[in-house]
Amino acid sequence: MITSADAALAAGRVLPLTDGFEGLVPVARGVRLWCRVVGDGPGTIIVPSTGNQADLAALRVRGHRVLFYDVRSRGRSDLVDDATRLGFSVEVTDLEAIRQSFGIERFSTLAWSYHAGIVTTYAIQHPERVERMVLAAALPPRADAAMGPARTPPPHLLAHLDQLEASGLRESDPAAFCRAWREVYVPLLMGDPSAYERMAPVCEHPNEHPWQVARSLVFVFAQLRAYDWRPHLRGLHVPTMVVHGEADQVPIEVAREWVDALPESRLLAMPGVGQLPWVERPDLFFPAVNRFLAGESV
Repeated sequence: MITSADAALAAGRVLPLTDGFEGLVPVARGVRLWCRVVGDGPGTIIVPSTGNQADLAALRVRGHRVLFYDVRSRGRSDLVDDATRLGFSVEVTDLEAIRQSFGIERFSTLAWSYHAGIVTTYAIQHPERVERMVLAAALPPRADAAMGPARTPPPHLLAHLDQLEASGLRESDPAAFCRAWREVYVPLLMGDPSAYERMAPVCEHPNEHPWQVARSLVFVFAQLRAYDWRPHLRGLHVPTMVVHGEADQVPIEVAREWVDALPESRLLAMPGVGQLPWVERPDLFFPAVNRFLAGESV
């Protein structure tokens, strides 16, 4: 199906970076990423997402519009069946394709987990394009960083999931199985597991079913077996806020490595918070991030 975004790009026109724009944007042959623009202003913030844009609705930065896009094969973006077209490197290329599609000269960005590596790799390659960065619960800046022990569900919850799968729920109602799986595993990422109840539902998107998410992540991290971004970060003069929960499974020392490597960075440490700071403590996360992205003192 030809979309209005397809037609505009085929005609050499940039897409409208205006409040309310929403659609699938071609970034490569046969690959379209879901995009949505929120807000108005001369500045632009680009946010890689995974169908969870509603969780970030409080990202309202004075003088800026926010461009959310679901990364390749996640959220509302097209499913990519070809494994050779998945991975870390193509997601860096996708960010540049999104920038070009909307005719954005410079932008700031908020990114989480491995997407922090995507946007910093992009900034290393295109420093003239990036104004400010917020890296939330970022993966380590080097592959051999020491990590905390993984949290595992209690046996009775694992047994419950096994029973649901044995009953055929995954095949008969994959969205229901996805919800049951997330109720077991996602709270483990949090300092306060009750915050899970505030998260936007994503299981209506087939790309967010756990087996599809795992498939995408396998190809991303397969390309990150040996990396160390720190030498490149030391020459990257982009104002950066590193946000990290002190109850994250990724130790706070990882966040300090980012700050030590980036010459214009600061750390926002959040006590009692795990890997989803905007969900767990939105009252602390959004005021600080919004002020920083607006260029105000924090």
